[in-house]
Amino acid sequence: MDTSVWRLWLRELKMKQVFVDPFCNFTAARFADKWIAPRIGTDSALAAAIACVWFKEGTYDRDYVATHTYGFDKWQDYILGHEDGIPKTAEWLNRLPGSNPGS
Repeated sequence: MDTSVWRLWLRELKMKQVFVDPFCNFTAARFADKWIAPRIGTDSALAAAIACVWFKEGTYDRDYVATHTYGFDKWQDYILGHEDGIPKTAEWLNRLPGSNPGS
């Protein structure tokens, strides 16, 4: 499926597009309002920090999660720090050695 049409539509709607990819490829160069290049080995930590924001802001698709996942509550507890006392926030991510994926 060619997703260029979707990206152009999002641009027309003035929606910000963030691309997470270690390479600034053609798509990121053409459509990205922000390009984030995670360093090797930090991509899962970056995903955890993004999920933490979604959970705190309630911006994830609860209906989809309810019908298409197993063990979500346990993972959410881990991300929010209920399991180990360490919320996986952006601040947590930036303290990890070799992280700082946005730089």
